[in-house]
Amino acid sequence: MAAEQGHAGAQALLGYCYYYGDGAMQDYGKAVYWYKKSAEQGYAPAQYTLAPAMKTA
Repeated sequence: MAAEQGHAGAQALLGYCYYYGDGAMQDYGKAVYWYKKSAEQGYAPAQYTLAPAMKTA
């Protein structure tokens, strides 16, 4: 819910969950979506993780 409301940290964490299949079915496309939303807000951990995730998706 926090990710949908724009919380950058929650968005990055949701991206992580989708990327690794941790608590959610693994989905690289959804992972990139959430990492990107977080990175666009300037959240550094998501910015760092976005490029490698995009190579996988």
